[in-house]
Amino acid sequence: MLKVEYHRNLPHFQRLGLCFFITCNLKGALPAEVIYQLKRERDSAVKKLEDDPLEVALDAIQQARKKYLARIDSILDACQYGPTWLKEQLIGEMTSSELRRLDGTHCTVLAACVMANHVHLIVDLATQLDRLEPGDEPNDTNYVQLYRILQQFKGRTAFQANRLLKRQGTFWQSESFDHYVRNEASLQRFIWYVLNNPVKAGLVEHWRNWPFQYVHPNYVPEE
Repeated sequence: MLKVEYHRNLPHFQRLGLCFFITCNLKGALPAEVIYQLKRERDSAVKKLEDDPLEVALDAIQQARKKYLARIDSILDACQYGPTWLKEQLIGEMTSSELRRLDGTHCTVLAACVMANHVHLIVDLATQLDRLEPGDEPNDTNYVQLYRILQQFKGRTAFQANRLLKRQGTFWQSESFDHYVRNEASLQRFIWYVLNNPVKAGLVEHWRNWPFQYVHPNYVPEE
């Protein structure tokens, strides 16, 4: 049976077959001390929930995680720290292409957007469960977990980007920020957030004008 939770510096709960909203940022775009401070604030908020009923606490923890991710996104959008290599035309095009390449392999890509120092991605891993034979348990041979999908994406894009930039060294921050999507209403909000990110950052007036993004035909927002 596959492990659905793992820890490095951040806790990850990557339940099988669900939909995830993911943020990956360039190395240096979020300094360690910034992440540490935000994590302390989040953990403090979560700790206050220890005596609450389980159902109430779980919902509040989700809200705390969402606020944490929103703070991270606001810092990334401001490009306060680190490199902004993804805004280079060739790098942005290559990264967008690699995000779309993920679609139909081990997941369905519902939306994606490449910003100057980070990318947003919404993927649905249910496709893998649909391919299993009745009675089969997901394992390392028939199911590719989210963190492995992201490792492959980062590896391919880092290699290509470093070659284009004529540089060596770490390209992406090793860890990503992931948040599982709980229902259809949340999914619609996340898709709109991803597509509207360039508008919110003041880069374009309409999301369709941003060249480095993608939305699945079944999830194009109504105008």
